[in-house]
Formats: sequence, C-alpha cells, structure tokens
Amino acid sequence: MSFVLFETSESVIELLWDIALAFFILRIALAYFALVFASSFLLSYALSNHLVPTTLLSPTPAHSELLALGSHALLMAFWARFAVVYFEVPRVLGFRLAIGFVAAAFLFAAEALVVFCASEQGLVGWISGMEPAARLTWLGLLVAFALLPSLMMAAEKPVVDECEKCHYAATSHGQEKKPVTAAV
Repeated sequence: MSFVLFETSESVIELLWDIALAFFILRIALAYFALVFASSFLLSYALSNHLVPTTLLSPTPAHSELLALGSHALLMAFWARFAVVYFEVPRVLGFRLAIGFVAAAFLFAAEALVVFCASEQGLVGWISGMEPAARLTWLGLLVAFALLPSLMMAAEKPVVDECEKCHYAATSHGQEKKPVTAAV
C-alpha cells in the first residue's frame, strides 16, 4: 500500500513553491501599494485647496492636477526603490512585473473605492470630470506604477554570482595570454 503523496512529491513541492511565491508577491505588492497610497493620500490632502490655494501653485486647476500627479510620480519611484531594496526582490523580470501589476490592481481598486465613497457622481463622473491632460497622465502613472519595480532593474548594478567568481578563480592560472605550449 503506497501513498499517492510519495509518488507525486515533485508536483507537491512545486505546488507549495508556487503558493509561497504567490504569498511573497502579494505581501510585497501590498506593502508597495500601501506606502504609495498612504503617502499620495497625504500629499493630495496637503496640495488640496484647503491648505495650499490653487493660485499659489499655478493659475488653473488643470496645472494644479498635473503638479500633484508629478509629485505622485516621484513618490511612486521612491517607494518602488524602497520596496525592491527592503524586501530584497531578485532581479527576475516576471517576479517584479507580478509585484507591480498586483500593486496596480490594489491601487486602482482603492482609488475607485475612495472616489465611489467620496464623490456623488461616482467613478465615471470623476474620470470624466478630470482635465484631459490630467486623465492621460493619471492613466500613464498607473501603468508606470505597475512597471516601476521592473524598471528599477535598469538602475541596479548586476550582481556577479559568488559561484561564478569561484569557478573563474579555479580555472584561471594567470597564463591566459601565453600559448598553451609556453604555459606548459
């Protein structure tokens, strides 16, 4: 009498590994989303008409919206870098894209929920009430938010694996430029 578990141990381990990766992605994406959402919410409150009048920042509300969205972009880049460094996210494109797109789904859902609760017009009224340039910028920022963890790979220095260093040290003898007959 054999157990099915022992016959399929590789698939069980693969399944457990996939579940662990999904939890890692969700945890990092949730932290990335929470940091960006909370700081953007506080920044939006600080830049609202209650604390800083529109006339001090820019002459029109459209310029005010674009200024706020630009500030949000800087916050997103800062928190993306923080999340990548703090959680030691590996330089794997698929892993980073998954983190970014899950966090973007969280961000879109949270913004939709806030707008739905705070606005009488709902989400469609809020989006249609935005200036066209601000609407496109907002959409672009949402896409950039999803891509930022993977774009951080371009700014990072590639890491040389310790095993590669050991292999090179073990196979080099310092005589690489000499012909084989001279080295022997």
